[in-house]
Amino acid sequence: MAIKHAIRINEKGDIQEESLTPRTAILRFCYECMGFNYYEVGKCTSNLCPLYPFRNRTVTKGTKIITQKTLDTLAKAREQRQESKKKG
Repeated sequence: MAIKHAIRINEKGDIQEESLTPRTAILRFCYECMGFNYYEVGKCTSNLCPLYPFRNRTVTKGTKIITQKTLDTLAKAREQRQESKKKG
């Protein structure tokens, strides 16, 4: 069951109404907690967080499910771009 709810979607405080299931609500909370960075959600080690056991290392981005492998690939690509900018 999904419900419509207004949530913060970025550091600027922009708000958007989304359809949330309990699972997507947990992941959206984690996303906000980790500074609106999907990659950091997968690296969270805060096992004392009451939501931590419900996460299982996948992240919802919009309607897509992103696995840890995809997040690692995206992080490597971002690092390569940053290195290219430093050299260029």
